[in-house]
Amino acid sequence: MEATVKSGSITKTLDILSDVKPGNYYAKIIPTKIGSLLVELKGTLNGVPVNQEIPIEDVESTDVLAFPPSGSSSGQDVGALKNAMSSLQKDIIEIKSKIGNVAGGTSIDLSKAYDFGVFGLALGAAGVILAVIAMVKRK
Repeated sequence: MEATVKSGSITKTLDILSDVKPGNYYAKIIPTKIGSLLVELKGTLNGVPVNQEIPIEDVESTDVLAFPPSGSSSGQDVGALKNAMSSLQKDIIEIKSKIGNVAGGTSIDLSKAYDFGVFGLALGAAGVILAVIAMVKRK
């Protein structure tokens, strides 16, 4: 008996091994390409002539069974995270240098900036209140 496995136009002759159970035979093969396989059997088996092509189960990706997935993107995620952190650090350094240049090489007192912001909001709120009062008196 001769057994050949086919994947498209590629063929491979298989070594037929007998199983412990009488009448059962097998061949060792590890499919490495996704797709359909066909086993061709030619010869005689216990005096019976055999000439048969047998389609076997389609070969699927190992992702179906693999756990955890070997192709996981954790390595890519770590690399992307490192790149993002590096980029953020560069941006922070650039912003600090620009703030330093605006302040003439000295650090900016952020409490004064906060005070000016609150003062601006208070003036805006007072303007809105005065506008509402003016509209009410006008009618």
